[in-house]
Amino acid sequence: FGGVSGGLVKLTQDSPGFHRDSDVGLAAGLQAGILHQLAPELAIEGGYRYLRTTADVSLNARSGAVGGSADLKSSEQFYLGLNYHF
Repeated sequence: FGGVSGGLVKLTQDSPGFHRDSDVGLAAGLQAGILHQLAPELAIEGGYRYLRTTADVSLNARSGAVGGSADLKSSEQFYLGLNYHF
């Protein structure tokens, strides 16, 4: 199977010594894999997902020192799952 996905992603920065920050950004990606029926109610699924996102957060030190930023550009995931239909 193959497909596309889209939605929202939330990125949160909560490190000691820094002010907490979070952002909600857009996410879009592709997915491909295999789905094999083991029994009428049971299937195994394996695949790969790739997502691009626009979320970023600020890193501002509580001490007032110069901060920075962090962003989540993309993520990749290989997965294996067992589906039970009832």
